[in-house]
This record gives sequence, C-alpha cells and structure tokens, in this order.
Amino acid sequence: MRSIRLAVMVAMIGGGAVATQACGSSNPEAKSPSAEASSSAGKKLDCAFIRNAENCWKTFTAKVSACLGGRPSGPGKLDAEGGLCTLPDDEMVKFDQNCDPDGKCEITDLAIGKAGKKCLEFHSAMTKPASDMGRGEGSFSFVSAGGTIAFKFDEKEKSITCPDFTTYTGSGDWKKDLAECDNEAGYEAIPSFSFVKSPTVMDGKKKKKAGSVTFEVSSMDVVFECQKP
Repeated sequence: MRSIRLAVMVAMIGGGAVATQACGSSNPEAKSPSAEASSSAGKKLDCAFIRNAENCWKTFTAKVSACLGGRPSGPGKLDAEGGLCTLPDDEMVKFDQNCDPDGKCEITDLAIGKAGKKCLEFHSAMTKPASDMGRGEGSFSFVSAGGTIAFKFDEKEKSITCPDFTTYTGSGDWKKDLAECDNEAGYEAIPSFSFVKSPTVMDGKKKKKAGSVTFEVSSMDVVFECQKP
C-alpha cells in the first residue's frame, strides 16, 4: 500500500499546543512566544530571510541536530501501545497520542531526547482543515533549550516568530513571496515538517515489512522512523 502523508510542508498543515512531553529531562529555559511576540517589531518573510545563513530557523535546527548527534543510525521500534519509540544511539521519542501505523496515528505532540536529555518538542494544531478551496489555517511550534519557534498560517498571511520574539510575516501566497528563491534553498530555510504513515506490507500471511511512521523536519533531513514491533 502507498504511504499516507499526514502532514506536508508549512503551507499545508501545522499547530501549536503548550503541553510538555516526558522524554528525558525537562527544559526550563524553553520559552513560548506570548504577548512579547505581538509587541516586537515585525519583519518581512521573504527571500532575504531564506538566504540569510544565520536566520533563526537555520541556527535553531543546527543546535537541535547537535543535541541529537545527527540522524539516527537506523529506525526505531514502537512499544506495544504506540506511544514510545526507542531508536538506536540512546535516542527516544515520546508521542502524546498513540500511533498505530496500520490504524489510527494522528500525532500532534511529541518530544525527542537522547541520553536522558530532551532535545526537541513539537506541537501542532489545525483550526481550519485544508481543502480544495484553500490551505486552511493553523499553527505549529518547535521547542528546544534555545527557545521556541512558532509558525502560524491562514489564507491571507503566514508568520514565523523566532526565539527572540522577532516576527517575520508574509502573505498567504507562497509563490508570490518566495518564488525567486525557491530554487536556491527550497523551503528548507523556514519551519516545515511532514509525517508519513506507512502500513505493514504483507507477503501472503507473512509480514514483509512492518508498518512505520516517519517524522521529517526541514533542514534536519529525516528526524526519525519508528516501526511497529
């Protein structure tokens, strides 16, 4: 069966909850954008942001990658409930919502840690589902020791709020804002993610390949793949 793409790129889906995950130590330094974000001077989300080697998304993901020690050396294994994934290299993923790649798997909140240290939290929410008429609206956030990056979008506007509470805003038309630099960096230089759920492949009565869920984050390649036991 074909993989089922649950969430793709920033323009398609998102979300920002406020729950804290239990995966390694807690992160008291991580802060959520609040009233300070709305009071900070806004800037334009455009090709200049993408081309900037020191933009907040690039520096944020570089630190998270360092915390995780790069891409895991192999896929991980989900526990029986589908709420915890143990990966190689002493890395673990905790889902707030249990995942069964062959059934219900709608992950909106997770935490990733290594060697008992939390490296990244992810939270997402859709307030209006995407449809043939538009991309909908929602938000998502990434949280680490370096702070929080939040992304919000609707039909008219999209915005990134950096850990220092600086907000970059663009129109809801991605091609209009970023067409000139798309071929240079794609959308790797702005927050985006995808979940791909792949059901178990059966060869007769025997399991050929266990079902899995994959979480990818722009600028970080595949963050993890977790398979059913």
